Amino acid sequence: EGTAEYRYDGGSVALSGALFGWNDPAGVVIAEEGWTLTDRPQGLFSPTRLPDLAGFGSGSEVYGNLFTEMDGRPGWYGDLSWQSDDFGQANVVYYDNEADPRVIKDNQIAWATRFWEAGFEKQLGKFTLLAQGLSGATTIIPSPFYRQTTDFRAAYALVGYDMGPLLFAARGDIFQTRTRATFPSDLNEDGHAVTLSMTWLPEKWLRFTGELIALDDRRDERVLAGDPAHQDETQFQLLARVYF
Repeated sequence: EGTAEYRYDGGSVALSGALFGWNDPAGVVIAEEGWTLTDRPQGLFSPTRLPDLAGFGSGSEVYGNLFTEMDGRPGWYGDLSWQSDDFGQANVVYYDNEADPRVIKDNQIAWATRFWEAGFEKQLGKFTLLAQGLSGATTIIPSPFYRQTTDFRAAYALVGYDMGPLLFAARGDIFQTRTRATFPSDLNEDGHAVTLSMTWLPEKWLRFTGELIALDDRRDERVLAGDPAHQDETQFQLLARVYF
């Protein structure tokens, strides 16, 4: 990765870029599973559980190894960011894994994945404002007779309030996928979510969080598994973390 930065009174502009590899199959997650609300990191050597329907009726569990290099071509991304003492921070990213969508290796297909991302952050006293949007597509061409492209979009806005040991946040998300394929597809998805959270930090090494998530989502693929396409879910969870 490399970065060039220009600083001036009251702000800075930076341009970053990097080459990377070993993620050619990663697009399968957004195409086959859709969007999820989670903060679980993906382990470097951990297989990713995919929906059973991705196995096309094989009857066995389906996994993907996302950190795999399949075509020997590096991907890249570029990041243009601007920081202003008055305005806040903004950035734009373009990402392209440069995967060859015709490559099949170890029972996996390379997904050619590209997207644009834009983000914004602003501090207003004790308030924090965050917003981010993403739009892209991922494509496979496993044979001369079949092509599939999943267009994906998502955006969120968050307002946080800092009261010292207490932190409050409210977040809204919208997300969508549209799949275009040689044959009719049932992978389209539309949804939105609202999240409310409160965090208490009694000590630097201890954190308690309560979180309420209300999710409204429609994914046509669920019908094939005998579930309704539309789901309206509410989840409340409590979390305790100890830092070492």
